[in-house]
Amino acid sequence: AAVSVCEKSGQWVKALGLLATMLAIGLELQTMTYSAALSACEKGGEWTQALMLLVGMVANAVELDTMACEAAVIACDKGNVWALALEILGQMSAGRVELDIITCNAAAGACERSGRTSETWGLLGTTMAPLLGAVLGQPLLFSSQGKARAGSLTGSQDLCP
Repeated sequence: AAVSVCEKSGQWVKALGLLATMLAIGLELQTMTYSAALSACEKGGEWTQALMLLVGMVANAVELDTMACEAAVIACDKGNVWALALEILGQMSAGRVELDIITCNAAAGACERSGRTSETWGLLGTTMAPLLGAVLGQPLLFSSQGKARAGSLTGSQDLCP
């Protein structure tokens, strides 16, 4: 609970201090505690600290979840480290952590801001299209001009005319 208070108030240094103290006294940290600390780092723009926490979760055999990975990807987006954002997405897929629109959008944003247009469209086509299609209740297609279309190959509607 204390780490969550630090997260909500954007005090990432205190959140990391609490985490270190909890580990030092032998407490077994849960996914939710790490996620709150990751979110505090993300809000503070501390992508390196967020990645260290993610690595710590794996090293301590704490289960990764969407919220923890999402915070790390958003921190990478804020830090303009697009390659690491994509690496986390890849690890999410490999580790069977559920991808969501927010996480994919943050990774796409990191690619786009770094001028990595082909990676952005690749991410949209391979990762985000199925997620958006599920939200829309129909497949999402991308034209060669990069326009998103909802529907089937025979009948579709422009989403971004």
